[in-house]
Amino acid sequence: MDDRILASVADAEKILIGIGEAFDDRGDVAMAAYESLAKLVDGKDYYVVSLCEDGVIREAALDQKKVVTPLDNNEEAWDEYNKWISRTLNRKLVLIELGVGLKYPGVVRWPFEKIAFLNNKAVMYRVHKSLYQTTEELGEKCVGIKADPLEFLA
Repeated sequence: MDDRILASVADAEKILIGIGEAFDDRGDVAMAAYESLAKLVDGKDYYVVSLCEDGVIREAALDQKKVVTPLDNNEEAWDEYNKWISRTLNRKLVLIELGVGLKYPGVVRWPFEKIAFLNNKAVMYRVHKSLYQTTEELGEKCVGIKADPLEFLA
């Protein structure tokens, strides 16, 4: 785990995590990564948006009330997530993208960039093997880390 992320999380008021397709069908390796993630956010106010379709995240030690996926046809869960997002403005917010590709950019990638751009107290970390690049508009608010997100969390 990157020391910058650890320091940012320790100082954060809120944490928003995006889990990408890189976690799908990785079984025990994904579960170990989820457990590391659960330890990282323990005691923090967080939300997780997962693009995974394999359901492994539902077995993880994360607060399942704070996990939403596009597969959830649960409007109440998405409403709660959107309310939580509205309370992040002007708070110390850490956004962490883990293995988020371009399959569903409108669910995690683009919204996270917009949130980071609008919140002056936000910092974002994008961890991906090949799509770790950041946008010029985010400048130093976003750090791209070239790494396999599951190995990164290990």
